[in-house]
Order: sequence, then structure tokens, then C-alpha cells
Amino acid sequence: MTEKKPLSNLLRWTYGLVDLTDTLHNNTGNILFTFVLTNVLMFSLESNLLINSVASTIVVFVPFFVGIITSGTPAMKWGRYRSWLLIAAPVANIAFVLKFVRLSTNETAAAWIIIVAYIINAFGNSLCYNANGALMNVIASNSDERAVLSRNRGFHTALAGVLYSYTGTPLALALAAVFGMAGGYAGMVICVAVVNCLSMWYTVWITRGYEGPGTADLATQKRAPLSVMLKSLVQNRSLIGLVITDILRFSSNMTIMGTQTYFFTYVMQDTGLMATYIFWGGILQTVGSYASGSIVKKFSAKSMLTASEFVIAGALALSFFASANGVLVFILLMVYRFAHGFSYSIFFNSYADCVVYGEWKTGMSIPGFTISLTSVAAQMGSMVKGWLLPLILIAISFDATVPVAECAPSVISGIGAAFCLIPAGIRFAGAVILLLVYNLTNEKIRQCEEELSARKGG
Repeated sequence: MTEKKPLSNLLRWTYGLVDLTDTLHNNTGNILFTFVLTNVLMFSLESNLLINSVASTIVVFVPFFVGIITSGTPAMKWGRYRSWLLIAAPVANIAFVLKFVRLSTNETAAAWIIIVAYIINAFGNSLCYNANGALMNVIASNSDERAVLSRNRGFHTALAGVLYSYTGTPLALALAAVFGMAGGYAGMVICVAVVNCLSMWYTVWITRGYEGPGTADLATQKRAPLSVMLKSLVQNRSLIGLVITDILRFSSNMTIMGTQTYFFTYVMQDTGLMATYIFWGGILQTVGSYASGSIVKKFSAKSMLTASEFVIAGALALSFFASANGVLVFILLMVYRFAHGFSYSIFFNSYADCVVYGEWKTGMSIPGFTISLTSVAAQMGSMVKGWLLPLILIAISFDATVPVAECAPSVISGIGAAFCLIPAGIRFAGAVILLLVYNLTNEKIRQCEEELSARKGG
């Protein structure tokens, strides 16, 4: 049996760059998309609901089919997963730009153009995200290497939060001074799209020799039947519990991101504080993500992940009730960001462990399908946010033309609940499910690895 190549220094330090740029990409969409529709492109609340609800509902199961495509179709010349990073990246990012521009003065036509762009972007981006995540199991030889790569993915994801404090709204406003509001936001989105595409092509380059013909990667050489994919899911209670928790995690986090601009504008009434929150929140999330790598090796991944989810729920709930005290709210939000970064990396590692367990159970390695489930969770979370946020804005009678100082207390309280209290409840439910359902231990994964190694050696 041909041995896998050891991890190169480039992989040890820069695998995860796609996660950094993809997070910039996703932050832009999750934080600014609804705000741009209502306050920059001036769509009505009804059109906003149409765009968010229709698009997010259609794309919710796209990642599931993407997982079937990447694991169940013949591998292309650059490898089963690297090929998608190469091909789908430009398509996804062109569509991403079109989500943030209004190409028609007719509101209905403009709304449907954005819906189509949203769907194309979701499909292409899901292919890329799934391929990048699946490569982790292809590249790594054991749990220690997966822990390193998982930490890197979480670290780069968290680092994006720091960078976003400069590349998000501040960059858009700087460009708006020259090109106008619509042009400024569109220009910022173009910058994000170009960097995202280039990072995916870079990952294709640094993973040469790890996937494709002549390598030790069996996942690249075999197509998995749909029956095996489904078996790997339904016979793995830990994976089912992880996916359900992940759906709730994304629903909570995307709701926070979607209401973030509203929260600092209308509740805190300090938009400058939002940049401070993004910057320092990104730093603490980065620290939390990096710390998780060494801690998971010493303690149970389940206990650490569950504890961090309960901490997040508590910090968010307290933020709502402490909204009159800006300093306390900021501290609680920093606790949330640290714990979120900590749990984020462990989620990556837990999915990778489920890939190992699935191979041990079924005899086939299908990281593409398994990793696609986290994209399913992300899209379902986006769907929840896509329905929830416009409905909340309608329920509280939000009107973007009303000055902040003249907003009714019910509007401000409703925005506060959407940013803090509702996400806290969702995250708490996820922590309970994880506690009761997920049962993979570090010892069990080591046993699976040893038995798999013995099978392949034989």
C-alpha cells in the first residue's frame, strides 16, 4: 500500500485559507445582504421577504445533492475534490456579486434576478466549501493531523472576523465616497469575490500530490453508491446529532449576523462600536479557535463542544437583559465570540471523526458526502434566518425611513431580541441535543483508525 505524503509546511500553515476568504464571503452575505436590500438598494420589505424566503428555501438542500455529486460521480483529472475548487470558484463568485446589485428599475424583475444569482452562488459555493472540507480527510493520515488541519480551519475562519472589520462596511463606505452607496457596496463585494476565488485556486496548487492518480487516496479512486452514503448517515447517531446541532448553530449565528447592523444602529445607537465589536470579537474568536486544538487532545471533544455551546447561550441571553449597560453587553459579546471560535474548530474535527467512523462502519471513505452535511446545516440556518429576520422586521413595524431617534421602543426591543435572545434559545437547544445524542469518543476514533489501518495493510 502506498503511504500518504506527510503534511507539507504550506499545508500545516496555510490550509484553511479558503475558510478565511469564504468566511469574508459569508459574513458579507449574512451581515449585509438584508441591510443592503432595504437600506442601499431600497427594496420594499415585501420584496425583501420574497428574495430571502424564496432563495433560501430553494437552496436549503443544495449541499446534500452536492455531497452526492462530489462523492458519487467520476473524479476529474485534478482529483475528486480539487477539481471542483478549480472549476466552481469563478462561477460562484460572479453570482455572488450579482446578489448585491440592482440590475432593473422594475422591483419585481430586479428581485428575481437577485434570487437566481443567490441560487447559483449557493450551488457553486457549496461545491467549493464541500471540496475544501473533504480534502482534510484526504490529506491527513491520522487524528493528530486532522486536529492540526481542523485547528487551522477554525483559526482562519476566526481571523476572517478581524479582517472583516476592515473589508466589510468600512471598505464599502470608503468606496461609497467615490462611487455612491450602491457602487460602494458593490465594489466591496467584488473585492471579496476576487480574493475568494484566488484562495481556492491556491488550495488546488498546495494540495498537488495528495489527491488524484498515483496517490494513496482511495476516496479519489472510488465512487460511492447512494446506498452507502445514506447508510453512513442513518447508522451514525453521532453524525445525526452533530448535523441537527449544526443546523441550530448556523440558524443562531446567521440570525445574529443578519441583525448585527440593525442592533448597533438602533439598539446601541453607535455604528462605530460595530467595527470595534467585529475587530475584537474576531481576535477573541481567533484565540478561542486556536486554543481548541491543544485542549481537544487532552479532554473529550464532546464535553468541550457541549460546554462552549451552553456558554454561548448564556452570554447571548444575558446580553439582551443588560442592553442598557453598553460595557457589560460588549463584555458578554466578547465571551460569546471566544466560545464560538472554540466550538467552531471542534465542529470541523467532529465531522472529520464522523468520516473515520463512517469508513470503519461501511468500508468506504466518503468525506465529500459527510462534509456536505455541514453545508446542508449552513443552508438550513440561512433559510431560517431568511424567513425569520424579514418576519421580525414586519412584526415590529420596522421602517428604514424613520430616524433612529424617533423609533418606537417596541422596534428597538424587537431588534434586541432578534440579535440576542432568540439566537440564545436556539443555541441552548443545540447544546442539549449534542449532550444527549453525540457519543463518539477519542478512544473510539483511535480504535477505528487502528482497525482501518490493519484492513488496508492486509
